[in-house]
Amino acid sequence: RGEEGAVTRTIGVPIVDSTVARRLLSFATVALLVIGCGAKGRGDPAPRASAGGAGSSKRAADRASAEPERRPAVTLHLRGNGAHPAVDRAMPASKYVDHDVIQIQPGEAFTVAGTVQGDRLVHVHRVPFAPQAKDTLTISFKQEGDMMMLIVESGFSRAVTYTTEMQVPDRPAPLHTSACPVRAKLMTTESWPHPILSMFVKDFALLPAGGSAPCK
Repeated sequence: RGEEGAVTRTIGVPIVDSTVARRLLSFATVALLVIGCGAKGRGDPAPRASAGGAGSSKRAADRASAEPERRPAVTLHLRGNGAHPAVDRAMPASKYVDHDVIQIQPGEAFTVAGTVQGDRLVHVHRVPFAPQAKDTLTISFKQEGDMMMLIVESGFSRAVTYTTEMQVPDRPAPLHTSACPVRAKLMTTESWPHPILSMFVKDFALLPAGGSAPCK
């Protein structure tokens, strides 16, 4: 038993003539040098680059900085008035944008962008909050007093039309409601005198330069 409890074993080696031993030692040394040179020539394999490389890192950073796609579950508390009772409603987690349809709940405000195809705005998605930034729409929805207010701010150089639906407490499906186009670089406001759980904004289209359209 060696130091620190290590177990050592002595292996029996036959006794040989010293000249033979020296020759064997010299041969072993040469063999080791040859093997060492070969290993040095080959070298260790070069480290492989990550499968994703810089592109993968950029995509990861983009995902980390992207706006969330879903809102958490929340309980809404909306004031009532003489004609409509107050509302306390648990709302499940849901997407902010789903297949180019924006859903916005009271107390929210966010900016969206998309791709213009012909006169349509498609591939709508959230972007960092920036009211009236170039080619974006910023949408906010809130309750002031007993009035519900939807505000749309445009960063487009042309007027934008859209349609809206509202989800009210006593109806299972959203109801269509009128909406007016938002003019280039301006904002529009719609209001309703009763509680609304969610607004759905969709069917975005850009009018020709200088064009106008009625509320619908």
